[in-house]
Amino acid sequence: VSWRVTTRDDIAAVIALYKANHVLREILAQTGVALRVVQNLVKCFRELGEGKLPAPLPKSGRPKLLSPRALRLFLDKYAREVKERNPRLLSHVSLSCVQQALHDDLGFKSFRARRKPLLTKRQKENRVKFCKKYEVWDLETWRSVLWSDEATFSVTGSNGGRVYRPPHSDAHLPQYTVKTVKHPASLMVWASFTYYGVGELVILPKNQIMNQYNYLELLSDFLPESFDKAKASLFMQDGAPCHTAESVIQWLKDWEVPFFNDWPGTSSIPKLEAAIKDTRANLPPDLTSCKTLLTVFLEG
Repeated sequence: VSWRVTTRDDIAAVIALYKANHVLREILAQTGVALRVVQNLVKCFRELGEGKLPAPLPKSGRPKLLSPRALRLFLDKYAREVKERNPRLLSHVSLSCVQQALHDDLGFKSFRARRKPLLTKRQKENRVKFCKKYEVWDLETWRSVLWSDEATFSVTGSNGGRVYRPPHSDAHLPQYTVKTVKHPASLMVWASFTYYGVGELVILPKNQIMNQYNYLELLSDFLPESFDKAKASLFMQDGAPCHTAESVIQWLKDWEVPFFNDWPGTSSIPKLEAAIKDTRANLPPDLTSCKTLLTVFLEG
């Protein structure tokens, strides 16, 4: 059964095929109009006589409360005041009617707001300055930049996005619950890469955080090897306090390590951040110790 609306073009196609001596089965296959509708159209055509097409049947149901003009006005109002609640919009229509008009007629699709760093005016200006300063660099120069950063991983992987809905079962059964730890242990990982390859993967001791002393020791032990492995010629680190400490900057200068000294703060690298997020989400759910977490890193 076809529940779609029969248009004037459908009626014209049905009558044209009927006049060309097509049987009902062929008319159904070519037009997609329901059998009962085709029969009624042919009957009306015979009663009206040659040269006249049956008129489309009036649509059933209540007509729309919002006219095309009202939709245009509503779109203009909504576009200018997205965050403003206006009770006058609901004076003669319900909230569900407005929601349906937004979704079906005006094409406003709902989505969760993306999380982005809150930037000050100065931070925005620094980003623009950085881009203008390095826009003349060619692709090969950027390929030799050693990008580096740290990330923290807890022993309890996050399964917060999983939903179980088995029939006739208890939601508190062990196989349908996510195990949590009150004070989970964690491992901090430092890594680096260029276009040509990856540097050293450094895993700090259990629950150890990065400060300027740990970071300086890490650079002394692993930065030269990372430069060689990744074929790097320039070092990039963000503006974390442990990275910009005076002792760290002085060490980089003493050892003549080329590095960015004007990297803008709170910079966002969406694809890299998404990769780290996926890595955290894909950790096995049964990680209960740093030893098993370390095994996952070394095997991965």
